[in-house]
Amino acid sequence: MEHQIDFDYLDEQSLSSVASLETGGLRNLSGQVYRAVIVPSSMVMSRASLERLRALAASGGKVVFEGQTPGMVLEKTFLHPGGAPDLSFAAHEPSGDLTAAVIAGLPKPDFALDRPCAPIRYTHRRWRDADLYFIFNESDEEQRRVAWVAGHGRAQVWDLATGLIHPAPEASAQSDGVELPLVLAPYEARVVVIGPMPPAAEVADPAPSLSRPEPVLDLGGDWSLEVDGKSFTSPLEPWQELGLGNISGPAVYRREFNLETGAARGRLWLECGHVRDYARLRLNGKDLEAEAWQPYRWEVSGEVKSGSNLLEMEVRPAPTGRGPAPVPANPGTPPAPGRGAAAPQVSGLLGPVRLVSYR
Repeated sequence: MEHQIDFDYLDEQSLSSVASLETGGLRNLSGQVYRAVIVPSSMVMSRASLERLRALAASGGKVVFEGQTPGMVLEKTFLHPGGAPDLSFAAHEPSGDLTAAVIAGLPKPDFALDRPCAPIRYTHRRWRDADLYFIFNESDEEQRRVAWVAGHGRAQVWDLATGLIHPAPEASAQSDGVELPLVLAPYEARVVVIGPMPPAAEVADPAPSLSRPEPVLDLGGDWSLEVDGKSFTSPLEPWQELGLGNISGPAVYRREFNLETGAARGRLWLECGHVRDYARLRLNGKDLEAEAWQPYRWEVSGEVKSGSNLLEMEVRPAPTGRGPAPVPANPGTPPAPGRGAAAPQVSGLLGPVRLVSYR
């Protein structure tokens, strides 16, 4: 996964009989094709699986045995096992590790980054007329990369929260795939589809989901905060550091800001780096939709105006035991010692909050 190599587990039945053999690969019942099989360290293998792997290699597929290789070959039972098989048709990595040599010997990847980035993970599924990529940032930091993905057609971003399909004009078609920029917020996931564009009636406006935004205005500093009948002014910090404890919320944050005429070009969006965990936005009296996961991003092109603006954000914490795993208020702080100890729940609008534009 850290090398951006998508994989599945194949059990004995799938390998020996369910998956069908085709030129250079094994096709499962949902149509996914595996062009390489890596066999982990093992002592025993069925003859049916051995012959299927031998046939895969003969048709152009890749077979790699890691660590210990099978010393017995079985028929249907252990009653009359055969001896160690001839594995000359396959590659062997005695260390049992996924070494550079093993990776280099695998088929060409269907997903590649311009620079290594272990936190970016993906899953690829083939449809009859398109390729679907589920791309996930597993870290608590924003990740920016350029990705190459296999597939032919138009790049689209499918928003699973809204059900909308957005064209991705930032992507460019290559001879053997599509190159696209990736800007992933902490723990953000994206569904990218490469294929024919759906009918115009089903397609929304392009969304700034892949490109890099241009900063317009940083909304740091003090915010007004109302929670549990209390009103005060404070920078954006966890409720626990403000002495509020694990309250049930909601809390209402308010902030006035001025936007100079001509300060932004293109569409304007409000982005929040970290919210724990549910946020509803109101800008100049206009209610926008609620967000419950990354990215906390709202288009405000029609609501923001030159001059004075009033921003209000209602934040609610996740119920105890639900939502994202608790994290220390200060990154890098280890959990409290003791069996079963865990970091306290962190809640609130943690920021940063900013206005950005996408052209």
